[in-house]
Amino acid sequence: DALERNHLADNTLIIATADNGAAGRVYAPLRASKTSIYEGGHRVPYAACWPGKVKPGSVNTHTVCLNDLMATAAEIVGAKLPAEAGEDSVSLVPELLGTTATGVREATLHQSVSGDLAIRQGRWKLIFLRGGKKELYDLEADLGETTDVLAANAEVAAKLTALMQRTIAEGRSTVGAAQKNEFNLTISARGEGARQKNVKAPQ
Repeated sequence: DALERNHLADNTLIIATADNGAAGRVYAPLRASKTSIYEGGHRVPYAACWPGKVKPGSVNTHTVCLNDLMATAAEIVGAKLPAEAGEDSVSLVPELLGTTATGVREATLHQSVSGDLAIRQGRWKLIFLRGGKKELYDLEADLGETTDVLAANAEVAAKLTALMQRTIAEGRSTVGAAQKNEFNLTISARGEGARQKNVKAPQ
């Protein structure tokens, strides 16, 4: 209403999203809840309105992340982010305009409050639990993460493990100059003293 009263509604991008739910509350069919490495701890609503640019009623099935708001805003206003800023942020402008068939993110990283890590690429999500165990889920077939399919998809797990290791080594998940990690970060048998680099909640 305020945008319309001030004649700004036709030239404004509105994004409505949210925090990742209430602690301890499970949002079926998602597994677990806030603070978890499973989808109940990360998946959030994400809706956009941009007159003349976002097609009304369209649905985007690609994974995006709240981190991406920074690079998105920078592209819209024509700002160039320095190498050390937004190292995990990807512009969503192609997603909003519907001009990308495969999505703008190579992968999305997750982190739980206890330090479990995961990497999501397309339908696949590989989880690295603190004790060193891995779990692999096909989210297209199993959104509730009920069946670990790691044993039957060793090649997928190996590819995602290599991508996670590369991301850690480069200190970023986007193209650009390598950045130094703030903490000693590893994806194998992490002890209580190993701290993790924060990543945000994906959509």
